[in-house]
Amino acid sequence: MPDDYGEEEYEVIPLTPLRRMEERLRKVEKKDENADREFIRDVMDLIKANQKLVDEVVKANNSLRQDLQAIPPKIDEVVESWKQLVELLKKATGEESMPESIVEKFDRLIELNEQVLEASKKTQGPAPPAYAQPPGTSKYPRIRIVK
Repeated sequence: MPDDYGEEEYEVIPLTPLRRMEERLRKVEKKDENADREFIRDVMDLIKANQKLVDEVVKANNSLRQDLQAIPPKIDEVVESWKQLVELLKKATGEESMPESIVEKFDRLIELNEQVLEASKKTQGPAPPAYAQPPGTSKYPRIRIVK
């Protein structure tokens, strides 16, 4: 019907919500772009800190792998020392005078050490060459490894 009369149609609505929306639009348009840039810088700083942390964890993991690779030879030395000790005890006291329980316990201890050695050899993998460190150094932060 408005076309019949050549008039535009009008509607009565409250102005308060429209004024609020206009004010919000002005605030959004005036919003400081520096705040967005500052937020992006903060996110980038967090990403850099996270990457440094990941790098340190990888280096510590590598150092741990290298330290673990040194363990099997040490266990071999201990097993050999135990074998020598048992042989010395057998020779010194004579096979008959040594209680069977001690001999059995020493034999069992040697077997357990050999099992630990085999298990540690199976679980160890080669250290990645990208993070290889010189022997005798450790990348553990604030931890001293005494050899």
